[in-house]
Amino acid sequence: MSFFSRKQETTLEIFCRDFYDTQIMNPVIGGKIDAGSVFSDVVKKNIVEVYPEFAKIDSQKLNDEIKIIRFELFALA
Repeated sequence: MSFFSRKQETTLEIFCRDFYDTQIMNPVIGGKIDAGSVFSDVVKKNIVEVYPEFAKIDSQKLNDEIKIIRFELFALA
């Protein structure tokens, strides 16, 4: 029997709760880096290169909006 044929069984509720907790609400890499804020900072930096007026947008507000979009995308999947 191969390594990949052993699947751990879980319920949809447990899987979704774990995904939301670890990937959307508190995405931390290596226990140190807040991936959510890093992602929103990179997005903001890239948009500002094209549209400088976007620099006025509050970083925390952008982070919150991106989090909401990620919730919606996961729900659609």
